[in-house]
Amino acid sequence: MLSFSELIYFIVPLVIASTVPLALVALGALFSERSGVVNIALEGIMLMGAFVGALTIKNLEINDDKKLLSFYENDFVPYVEVYVEEEFDKTVTLAENSFYVDLNLTQAQYDKMIEDVNAHFNGDISDQEVNTIATSKTFKSISDSIQDVKTQRYAIIGILVGALVGIVFSLLHAFASINMKANQIISATALNMFAPAFAIFTARQIFETQKVTILRNYRITSVPLLGDIPVIGDLFFKGAYLSTYLGIAIFVIAVLVLYKTKWGLRLRSCGENPQAADSLGINIYKIRYAGVMVSGALAGMGGVIFVLSFAANFNATVSGFGFLALAVLIFGNWKPGRIIFAALFFASMRVLGSVHTLIPFLEELKLQPQIYAMIPYIATLVVLAITSKNSAAPRAAGEPYDPGKR
Repeated sequence: MLSFSELIYFIVPLVIASTVPLALVALGALFSERSGVVNIALEGIMLMGAFVGALTIKNLEINDDKKLLSFYENDFVPYVEVYVEEEFDKTVTLAENSFYVDLNLTQAQYDKMIEDVNAHFNGDISDQEVNTIATSKTFKSISDSIQDVKTQRYAIIGILVGALVGIVFSLLHAFASINMKANQIISATALNMFAPAFAIFTARQIFETQKVTILRNYRITSVPLLGDIPVIGDLFFKGAYLSTYLGIAIFVIAVLVLYKTKWGLRLRSCGENPQAADSLGINIYKIRYAGVMVSGALAGMGGVIFVLSFAANFNATVSGFGFLALAVLIFGNWKPGRIIFAALFFASMRVLGSVHTLIPFLEELKLQPQIYAMIPYIATLVVLAITSKNSAAPRAAGEPYDPGKR
């Protein structure tokens, strides 16, 4: 059983990782509803963004691995074989299927080999067991720093692709709600039903399974400098994900755009009194389209961040995060500051349901695991029942705009 301090160090990063996609997607819902369009299709948009984002990342990883394998066979292995023979008068063949080749080197010889191979390939070979060269590990560590950069680059590309997919998918809801003046709840529900079916069908056509597995670990071991800060470094800057920090930055930027720019003011006016906004020359349709598109982008990014932070693969679900984000929006009373606290609350409930076996008094209750898995959703119902009466939703949210009603 973990000590109290160890439990805190374990739980806090998980809560933060859960909070970011929830807050980001809830903020997306805020953009849409502040423009006057209710978007409960967040679950479907998240799922589509997660699917295509994971597919993109996987393809980048596969292509990169092919290049690395070619480099290993054609450059690295021949160089090491010649180097060992010339420098140490030893004959060794690094077989393709061999993981360990004992060279019986002294520490000084080993250090020299590491330095020379590192210099030759312009990489950074990490220390390994003395007198033993693990060929696969050595090859991998030739350019560890470069590969780390590439790996995080793939995460960023995946998030951007998720945003693009979210925008495109949300346009279906925007067209139905704004141009066709369809019922916004029904339109969004249709997208929520379509998304998992499309993802499962497409994944099975490509991989013969509905799962899209990501091959690499996108966790950052420690953020330079910040990770060395006592307590804070261990809590917030070790074992985290770049996607988490990106999500926080995007959240801050989006809030500034919504509340500190003229465009943000126009968008909010369209959700409160579109007739008055129209009389001032604001194009209600364009603003609402923009609001829904921003909502789609944030939800799509949230989907990819969810996959990178939790699942390490896409399995045709985002665990109800899109619906939880709607609860976060309502509990947060359509205000970004409160949305953060609401997201923290629901994230804490979710983590509590996952790590109950590590908490002594919960473990002693001997409840079924399914009960703990229900905690975030039960909390959602309770919170919404308490706070829904005092909610301050935009007055024109969910109402198709009719210029004739001015």
